[in-house]
Amino acid sequence: GWADDSGLENADEMRHAWWQADALAFNADNGLVRVRYRGYEDEAEDEWRPLTQLRPYEEHPPSWWRSTKRSKGEAVEVSWAPPDHPMARWEAKVIEARARKVKVRFVGFDATWDTWLPHHSDEMFPARAPNASMRPVDRGGLKRDRHSKLR
Repeated sequence: GWADDSGLENADEMRHAWWQADALAFNADNGLVRVRYRGYEDEAEDEWRPLTQLRPYEEHPPSWWRSTKRSKGEAVEVSWAPPDHPMARWEAKVIEARARKVKVRFVGFDATWDTWLPHHSDEMFPARAPNASMRPVDRGGLKRDRHSKLR
């Protein structure tokens, strides 16, 4: 769930990556959340993002998901830190599946970036869409609206 200062990830649509961030403020007038990305402690790098570009942070892949093998064509996310940057979750697709490992291609990248990972890797997560069903609640926190549909 969401709390006042819970960890968030932010969708960077151009790079197909989710960067972990902390919610610092909510502007009720325009519906934007001020975030500070983990690993970037300079206030000048804070950004205002719409709720549709934020989602709860998950530390580990769900155990039910890790216990099953991935299949060719499956959308996934892979944790990876580019040089001199903090860790992010990168959108990827399984392009080859073998008995013990899968080959993934990162969305927006060419084949030179393809990576092999074990089926049960802690670095691989199920693909998730931005959660467009977040709404503000009292105390400045964020709470999931269970009756809204994802867009």
